Amino acid sequence: MRVVNDRRRLPRVAWNGQAVVQTRRGEVRGVGLDLSADGMAVLAPSPGKVKERVRIHLQLGDFPLLTDAR
Repeated sequence: MRVVNDRRRLPRVAWNGQAVVQTRRGEVRGVGLDLSADGMAVLAPSPGKVKERVRIHLQLGDFPLLTDAR
């Protein structure tokens, strides 16, 4: 995995995987671009709202991950 160098507080690792983001408005399927211990980037067909609470489902190798975020 390639580390993404930018100005973020923690380094991000490039990641290409499916992500399902659940919001109060419904479910959005997207592609994960990178992730770190405190964040991730997801390319999705519709934008999210700033600071909106979401639930994210993704798969890291053989490990399913479910997390709440904003």
